[in-house]
Amino acid sequence: MKQVANKTGYGLFKTGARRKVYHYRITGLVFLLLVIFTLPAAAQEGENATEKREFTHSLGVGAGFTTGVGLSYRYLPDQFGFQTTFAPLIVDEYESLISFGFSFLYKIFETGNTNFYLYQGNHFLYDKWKKESSPYMEDESEVDIRVHNGLGLGFELIFLDNIGSNLMVGYAARDNFSSLGLTGELAIYYKF
Repeated sequence: MKQVANKTGYGLFKTGARRKVYHYRITGLVFLLLVIFTLPAAAQEGENATEKREFTHSLGVGAGFTTGVGLSYRYLPDQFGFQTTFAPLIVDEYESLISFGFSFLYKIFETGNTNFYLYQGNHFLYDKWKKESSPYMEDESEVDIRVHNGLGLGFELIFLDNIGSNLMVGYAARDNFSSLGLTGELAIYYKF
């Protein structure tokens, strides 16, 4: 009797509950890298703390439940601005993860090296993974579309003349408004 290999359970996101574990691991890794690379450089800053810097545009990476995960662009000319974050991760026709975040920003006040602002984040998450099936059936995919929405307070520390490290904390409605709770967001930007 010939044994047929099971095609389920391989790929980037695996199947079932394991795909969520991979999403949280990726988000956790981005958070950890942001903290590791921003804290030592921020500790060295302090010489030009009274100088006010004018930056309108920012490019970088961010990770958060309500602001999105991936590459990020921020435009904050005066008091009002926006931030967008995007990460497409497409493995094949059966497995993909697309994160898109769009946030509104309101600058409360700024000093030489710090900015304090309010944010309202909107995160759209499209997750497609291979459905568990028998080896004799055609491959199929399941799709999960989630929206996370939140608001809170943000803090930005500018160091090395034009690098900004951002920490945002707030309250969020997750998973299509099915659960409420605290949220945290991190980002690091090159400011120009």
